[in-house]
Formats: sequence, C-alpha cells, structure tokens
Amino acid sequence: MSLYKVHVEGYGCSLNKAETYYILSELKKAGFAISDYSKASVVVINTCAVKNPTESRMISRIKKALQDNKRVVVAGCLPDVNPKLLERYPVSIINARSLSRIAVAVKETAQGRIVKYTSGKKPIVPVGDQPGITGIIPISEGCLGKCAYCGTKNARGSLYSYPPKIIKQAFEKMVLEGKKEIFLTSQDTGCYGFDIKTSITKLVKNLLETEGDYLIRIGMMNPDHALKMLPDLAKTLNNQKVYSFLHVPVQSGSDKVLREMNRFYTRQDFLNIVKYCRENVPGITIATDVIVGFPTETEKDYLDTLSLLKTAEPDVTNVSKFYPRPNTAAEKMKKIKTEVIKERSRKLSTLVRRISLARNKKLVGETLECLSLSDKTGRTRAYKTVFFDKTVTPRAWVNALITGAGPAHLKAKVLY
Repeated sequence: MSLYKVHVEGYGCSLNKAETYYILSELKKAGFAISDYSKASVVVINTCAVKNPTESRMISRIKKALQDNKRVVVAGCLPDVNPKLLERYPVSIINARSLSRIAVAVKETAQGRIVKYTSGKKPIVPVGDQPGITGIIPISEGCLGKCAYCGTKNARGSLYSYPPKIIKQAFEKMVLEGKKEIFLTSQDTGCYGFDIKTSITKLVKNLLETEGDYLIRIGMMNPDHALKMLPDLAKTLNNQKVYSFLHVPVQSGSDKVLREMNRFYTRQDFLNIVKYCRENVPGITIATDVIVGFPTETEKDYLDTLSLLKTAEPDVTNVSKFYPRPNTAAEKMKKIKTEVIKERSRKLSTLVRRISLARNKKLVGETLECLSLSDKTGRTRAYKTVFFDKTVTPRAWVNALITGAGPAHLKAKVLY
C-alpha cells in the first residue's frame, strides 16, 4: 500500500472532467491511496482557466491547500493559459499534454520536490474509470480556430484527432460497463477528423454499430464546421441512439464583432443552421453561447445580439461577460466599462431565460420517453432535464407526461 495519500480535484468542462477521471485511474494503478482532502498529503488540482473568475477560484484553491500544508500539483489548462501567475506559488506543474506523467509528478511532489512537466506526450484518449450512468470520451485535442478572446487555445493547441479505433474501444468498454449516456467531447467536435480524413458524423456512425442500450451526446461544435455537414449532421441527430441536441456557440449577433473575434461565420450562417436543424430534426434542442462586452461591441452590436436571439430562440443560451485572457489578441484591446457590461449581461440574461421558459412550456401536455438518471430525474431524447413526480428506477426508460416547465427543466408525471 502506498505511503502517500492523494486527493484529486477537477474543475471545468467535460473534457477536464474526463481527464480528472484519467488522473485518478493512473494514480490508483501506480499504488497511491486516493483520499479525502483532510487526510491527503498531496493535492492534485486539475484546473480550468476559461474566464478570470474561474482562474481566481483556482488560485484560491491552490492558496488554501498550501495554507493547509499540502503539497500541490497543478494540472489542466491554467499552467499554459497563465503560467506567470503560478510562478508565485511553490507548486508542481503538469500541463494537459503531459498527463501520462501524472504518477511521476505526484511521487516527486510527495517526496518534497517541485517539478514541472510541460512538454510530454499526451495519452491517446485520456479515459479512466468513470462512476455512474454517464461516460465521457475525449475525441480530439485542440481546435482549428484562433479566437481573439480564447486562452484555451494556448493550453490545448491545434487540432489533433484521436484515432477512431481507440475511441471505439473506449466506447465499447463503457457500453459493457452499463453507461447509458456517453458524451463525445473536445474543444470543437465539429472539426473532429479534419486532420485524419474523417468526420464527427462518420465517427458516430461507426460507434453506433455497437450493440447496447445507450445515448450518445455530441459536444459543442462551431457554426462554420456545422455548416459543412448539415445533411449528415441532421441524419445523425435523428438516430434513436443519439441525443437530438446541438450546441453551436454563436458568441455575437453582429457580423462586425464576429470578424473582430476571428469567428469564421456570419449571423445568417447561424440562423441557417438553426432553421435547417429545426426543420429536419423534430424536437431538437439548440444550445448556444454568447459573450457580452467584447471590447469592440457597440450598443448597436449588442442590440444585434438581442435580435438574433429573439429570431433564433435557442432552447439554451449560456451568457458570459467578456474577460481579457492573457496572451490573446483581445487582451490588448480597449475594454468596455464594467457597468456597461453588467447591464448588458443583465438584460440579455433576462431575455434568454424568457426564451428558454417559453420553449419548454411548448412541451407541456406532451408524453415523452425519458432516460432516468436517478430515482427522481431524467432526460428527454432532446437532452432536456426532467424532474419526475415519483420515484423511478434509475437507468431505465420512462414514459412521462410533461406537466410543468422552468427555464432549465421540465416537470413530469410518470406514466405506467
């Protein structure tokens, strides 16, 4: 048994979550004892650094662990997004590309040495043992974009698609383990395979050859890539073993701002995607992201975003205030006043909640087949969260009459 007790914390997106599971699995295989925080001598913090508030939260966790006399290993995106920030603290560092060396990094740290691993070879498909009903499979690393506001590019680099054969092996293992929903995740699933002459739709078609009772969720894809594959994408999303869910981040309703963000599509492109998918994938859930207060955003640009959302009516809209990230083009731009950004964000958030509620209310009175994730919650085939009126069997299919709705959920009566 290992003399070293290790506590692992993970933050951020589904990709980070998958990598946290990988870290846990690798440490267990190496003989470390996984412990709760209070008993651990070493703490691994798998960080997210997508926004300033998130970064501040990560630093607070690092400082707290050091104050509690823990030896700390910092993993994830922060070591590459803002390396200078970490120079202030006596912590070991391992970036996302070096995860295969996590056990070595933890052993060195446990023995009192501070190490930095930032140039290793990333494991192919970092998938560890994952508890519960949901499995997460990273399908690629990096992206093909260079968005003016994005620090994640500095951490994840250019597109590297994992081999379909390796992804399918991980997928088949999860199905055998009884996973009921399996997430395919990356910085941009839409460009998966561009570097190895395949595509996300071909990958999913290959995975669907696997027998079993499961649902695949395709992760976020940028609009410019979705545009290139709309017929195939719609066919894929209509498959009964794929969630009819599409996450396409528009970021702004202004073509001028999109150009200045280095986003390679137009407002109309996004509307065309929404229109095509709603016409060809019955009941689809459309999710999007919007950034408020990009440095060049004028009041007119902001109003263009409002009007776009009123026209498109996404089921889900994630609203983010702009924060400058280090080593990005937008960091050098003159900022909009904080109070202006706050007010725009407030109004936009009110609008998107109203739109989401209205779209969910349209489902009241319908009977939908839902996958039960626990004894009281489930998801529709369009990936909407449902709260049941009575206890159900987890991991089962439930017919439910939708009786109520909120902006982010449905209420349902279980039918037998």
